[in-house]
Amino acid sequence: MPWGTITLNDGRRIPDIAFGSAQRRSPGAQTKSVQDLAAAIDAGFTHLDTAAQYGNEADVGEALRGCGLAREDVWVTTKWSDGNIPARESCVQSLKELGVDYIDLYVIHHTWTCKGDIAGAWRQMEEIQRLGLAKSIGLSAFGLEEVKEVLASCTVVPAVNMIMLNPNTLRDMSPLLDLMSQRGIVPGGYSPLKPLWDPDGNPAIVNEAEGLARRKGVSPEHVLLRWCSAKGAVVFTSSTSRDRVRQYLLAGDVELTAEEVASLDKAGMP
Repeated sequence: MPWGTITLNDGRRIPDIAFGSAQRRSPGAQTKSVQDLAAAIDAGFTHLDTAAQYGNEADVGEALRGCGLAREDVWVTTKWSDGNIPARESCVQSLKELGVDYIDLYVIHHTWTCKGDIAGAWRQMEEIQRLGLAKSIGLSAFGLEEVKEVLASCTVVPAVNMIMLNPNTLRDMSPLLDLMSQRGIVPGGYSPLKPLWDPDGNPAIVNEAEGLARRKGVSPEHVLLRWCSAKGAVVFTSSTSRDRVRQYLLAGDVELTAEEVASLDKAGMP
């Protein structure tokens, strides 16, 4: 299972596949229980993604305490969601809920968290990092202009920006991805498998993923997860099915050539 790590612009190495604790967008998905989180860790996930908004940081903390791994061997990502609460206060509450002394990656959950003051919100994040409450800081669902606004005044460049990333979003995301690459901001790719379940999705992507999967003897899920990884992203995924969780990790064994990645790009950007 050769999933590995990506070096962030602050020098820290982040596991390049993460298990999300929230309810996903796919039909029938559920918020993850302590047992689901523990099963993901048992399967081999060492990166857990959560947020105060999801209401289950305490469950993530319980799973961490029961996993038998040292704190430094598990990466925890969580988010400042409620802009009515200062970032520092929100982060301290997350630390208590998670039962940890620091957060590996703390991100602004969305532009709406900033309450119209993106620069001011980012200064709060920089304070959290200075205080040692979070080792790395970043963004989630920030578009091109919003990232530019952060970069115009920041002292610390965001380490990560979590964005929806699959072949169907590539056309819209390409200018943002180019800017992030220039400034060393790693994409956090969520919903990489959306083309496979979205009823309004692009059938060309599904057909291309299924064709590549047949030729390689793997699943279309494997192909799309590795496509996301090929874009330099940390892959964020989730499931309540233990078999699917194991399969997501096995996707690390799948290799896509540059031509195969390009064929999926083309399917998403005809």
